[in-house]
Amino acid sequence: MNINKKELLNDLKNKRAIIPNLLSASRLSAPIVILGFTFSGNVIGTLAAAGIFAITDFFDGKIARKFNGETKLGALLDTIADKVFSIGTTLPLIPFFPPLVLTLGLESAIAYINSKSLLSGGKPQSIFQGKVKTAFLSTTILMQCVSIATGMPLMQMITGGLYLATSTLQISNVYAYNKIAKNQQQQKSESIINKPHNINENKVKNNVLEKEITNERINSIEEEIQNLEELKTNLIVKNEIETPKIKIKKRD
Repeated sequence: MNINKKELLNDLKNKRAIIPNLLSASRLSAPIVILGFTFSGNVIGTLAAAGIFAITDFFDGKIARKFNGETKLGALLDTIADKVFSIGTTLPLIPFFPPLVLTLGLESAIAYINSKSLLSGGKPQSIFQGKVKTAFLSTTILMQCVSIATGMPLMQMITGGLYLATSTLQISNVYAYNKIAKNQQQQKSESIINKPHNINENKVKNNVLEKEITNERINSIEEEIQNLEELKTNLIVKNEIETPKIKIKKRD
């Protein structure tokens, strides 16, 4: 997905997209806000902040679609905000739960695949299993934050179970997104390969058409020349017939 300056300005001027874009952009601050409450031991603040950011993620797309405020900028901003939330929140939690290194690595791989696809002109990919993975990942992060804020071993056990499910879904998503990216690249390559053939076919058709038009003009000109020659011949014959009559008349 390529956004040029003109499209970017139009997206920024689109009043219907302001609210959805602000909701998406607000999630860029999620890691700082949530972790701030977590490390200060404020469980209620942690849960409240996580809930508010989850609501913004749920409603930004719905509001954009309902009020015709969908833009390329909004789609890109939503994708970036999701990755900033997941990666930015997971990284500081690793010292408290080291297995999250794998979670961070897999999420970074997904972000890399999607970013590469976007830079090559693809579209932000949204698949059902990706949404399920995001839900599990967000819950895992939240439970780890609650575990740190409360210090309860039970929360750490719940986090462990969620971590296993999340990692499995992430591995599945890496495979799925990579397959989608390859298909997009293949389709793009095929379109580039087929494009010259289409151009050559059009050139051949245009050349044939031009030749047909030229031949018709030549035939038309030849017919006109033939008609002129016949007219000339008729005039000569007519002149030869009328000339003796004039001479005879003069003799009389």
